[in-house]
Amino acid sequence: MIIIVQLVFWISVVSILHTYLFYPVLLRLLSKGIKPNIDVFKVEELPSITIIIAAYNEELVIGSKLQSIVDSDYNHELLEVLVGSDGSSDATNKIVAEFSKNHPFIKLHVLNRHGKTGVLNSLTPMANSDIIVYTDANVLFSKDCLSSMISKFKDESIGLVGANITTKQVLNEGISFQEGKYIEQENLLKYREGLLWGSMMGAFGGSYAMRKKLFKSIPSNFIVDDFYLTMNVLISGKKAILDLRAICYEEVSVKEAEEFRRKVRMSSGNFQNLGTYKSVLWKCKPSIGFSFLSHKILRWITPLFLILTLVTSFYLRDIHWIYQVCFVIQLVLLGIPALNAALKGIGFHSKLIQFVAYFYSMNLALLIGMMKYLRGIKSAIWEPTKR
Repeated sequence: MIIIVQLVFWISVVSILHTYLFYPVLLRLLSKGIKPNIDVFKVEELPSITIIIAAYNEELVIGSKLQSIVDSDYNHELLEVLVGSDGSSDATNKIVAEFSKNHPFIKLHVLNRHGKTGVLNSLTPMANSDIIVYTDANVLFSKDCLSSMISKFKDESIGLVGANITTKQVLNEGISFQEGKYIEQENLLKYREGLLWGSMMGAFGGSYAMRKKLFKSIPSNFIVDDFYLTMNVLISGKKAILDLRAICYEEVSVKEAEEFRRKVRMSSGNFQNLGTYKSVLWKCKPSIGFSFLSHKILRWITPLFLILTLVTSFYLRDIHWIYQVCFVIQLVLLGIPALNAALKGIGFHSKLIQFVAYFYSMNLALLIGMMKYLRGIKSAIWEPTKR
């Protein structure tokens, strides 16, 4: 019995270390000195594209979003913008309609409330271009974001290109700093996966482009559409990459409760994708399976590893001093979120303490999302994060 408990302990510890330390370091070492070797379109060769935006009550940001498209260096004659207003009850429709008067390539489609997946499923067949850009209403394009991202599609092996989503300003309030750093590190992981193997593990839903012929209708109750579509591209034998030069901007939330709610929702969607694509581990190229396991699956089940590590180290504490030390360390770390809340209450901020608290908050969200998935997800409709 003790041997089994020890095995569980060490498997849990190694899995956590692999996900958050070994895998990122391995990618960094393997990709060092490697440059992208992709045949790209020249500016005059760029193809026509369709940009699809799912918008639900986005009056605060939709105008800025459309203006960033208008101000981009992409030839307007090659642009088609389809805005799917998902039952919006604010001024979203009015703002889009005003833009379409001066820019006919912008088209408003008023839909009943079906959620983002419903909008993508409805508008994608309407696209008149072979390449589609899916993007959120609150993500603003830099001037050359579209041209840089689309240029990569000259290489026929490329099926999907993700944009480099960053922030113009990261605040020290709330969890803005931690969230900004998390996005930055995720971008690097995805970039290196694409650079090494063409197996970027999931585009950021805020902005990515893919070939229309690779689109597969998203199940109506699916929450994380970007990962679903990325995996379809990889399964088809095409590559998914991230373009660091295709920069776009997204404001990072400072509202912890709102961000936690979003992570719970994303977590439940992650497990939907795991249930659908688990066979990728052994059916696709080894590099795809390795990335899927290392970057996603082990991260999604880290809450279970944390619980197992705590329980097994307690059980084994009298066997060897190392288990006793591990148990004490975990107890201290579990108290960090409460300590962080207390310190914030008196106006004191420690980035190290905030990162530890963020790590445990993220894993609590993963655990709750896992339980929601096990209870069953009937709809992908939800209230978006407050702007």
